Amino acid sequence: MPGLGDASDAVAGLLRTLLGVAIGLMLCAALLALVRDLVAGTGTPLALLVLVVVQAAIGVALLRAETWPLRRLRILEALAFGSTTAYLAGSGYRALALAASQADTTLALARWNTLLVSCVFLILAYGTLVPNPWRRAAVSIGAMAATPVGVALALRAREVPTGPIRELATSQLAMESLSVLVMAVILAILATYIIGRYFDTAYKTRLETMYSLERRIGSGGMGEVWLAEHHTLARPAAVKLIRAATLGRGTVSDLMLRRFEREAKLTASLRSAHTIEVYDFGVTNDGTFYYAMEHLEGLDLATLVERFGPLPAGRVIYLLRQACASLGEAHHKGMIHRDIKPANLFTCRMGLAHDFVKVLDFGLVKTEAHEDGATDLTIEGTASGTPGYMAPEMALDPGAVDNRADIYALGCVAYLLLTGEPVFEASTPLATLLEHVKSTPVPPSERTELPIPEALEAVILRCLDKDPARRYQSATELRAALAACPLEEPWDEARAAQWWMLHLPEMAA
Repeated sequence: MPGLGDASDAVAGLLRTLLGVAIGLMLCAALLALVRDLVAGTGTPLALLVLVVVQAAIGVALLRAETWPLRRLRILEALAFGSTTAYLAGSGYRALALAASQADTTLALARWNTLLVSCVFLILAYGTLVPNPWRRAAVSIGAMAATPVGVALALRAREVPTGPIRELATSQLAMESLSVLVMAVILAILATYIIGRYFDTAYKTRLETMYSLERRIGSGGMGEVWLAEHHTLARPAAVKLIRAATLGRGTVSDLMLRRFEREAKLTASLRSAHTIEVYDFGVTNDGTFYYAMEHLEGLDLATLVERFGPLPAGRVIYLLRQACASLGEAHHKGMIHRDIKPANLFTCRMGLAHDFVKVLDFGLVKTEAHEDGATDLTIEGTASGTPGYMAPEMALDPGAVDNRADIYALGCVAYLLLTGEPVFEASTPLATLLEHVKSTPVPPSERTELPIPEALEAVILRCLDKDPARRYQSATELRAALAACPLEEPWDEARAAQWWMLHLPEMAA
């Protein structure tokens, strides 16, 4: 989520670029010092060689960090500036101690100035090249500014001839050095603050400058959905909002914000025509996180059944095959939806097509590959999903859930579409979840008067098997099984258009 204090792709991209510049400058400075020592014939300190190797290694890691999240890039940042600060402290101490042992005041002053200038350069480089909240920057900058002070104090405590060290400690030199450090710290923190303000403003004004909100069209536990229009393209969009004030503070609110951001990014990475398309995301001036997606004209499948009753078998197959197309791509990319339910499957008019299915709400997506904390966006010890559509393994072992949990959920959706009733109903969500764990579902043909082909019923019951190994192993396999079900009256575009013109003429026009 944009904002220099948040873990977002926008900040990570900026940090990756500017950190590369900073590491390049520090590596060049270290190499110049190395060349200087070689030319002067004074020998090459082992610490300088180590610094060059460390900075080069960090640079190589940064080149391979295109997909790294912000917190991992912060580790590279700490290593780059921390190793340089440590080197300046160690080399400055040794140089000054040598000058002091030789009672060479001129050399001691030269070494002191070198240390002071190096620390000032490091402080200004950090303040101008590393995107940070100013408070976080102040802590790191303060540690860098303390380096020459710590060296001076350590030297005074050492038993060496004290002439040069006493010279370093005169009030005039001490005040001049402290003045230079304080000015460097102020300039660096001010630069961080100004850069951060401009960066945040660029993202926080994006909603106001690109979209105008017209009316609220939905709301839920994670926010509101508004009908909006793009200012320049005059294209309708659905804008999902989550207001920071509704979340409060703490781990849960941070989790929800990160999940909301990841929903936008993961959904945008999918290209199936049957997955909702995401246009943009960002933060408004009042701290509201948003993302804009395509506006759909139609009904979610829960509303469809509620308003018009159970659906014929042919239409159920027609709708579910499209949902399988979306999930097939998601599963191929290692994503598990984990919240497939009728409310998250939307049938609409798309161009000239009717009963066109879109899969919504990837907020609970789990990635099978353990990458960059992507699987960490649930509260420990909890199961995520909707109890009426959760596979047994989601309750028994949430960490072992794979794409077959979505297959189970699609079986539950098919059951509801055919019968108008969920597979299991109980007095509480927990009791419902326990039914999915221990109870055998009643065949859907026994709960409706509408004809259900035996082949379709077998497909649904296989989806609802308690053992994931006995279900269909992929959405593509399920889609093929649905297509193979023989039907006396198949559903097609002509029948879909006729139904929409009869029941939803305002949307079908």
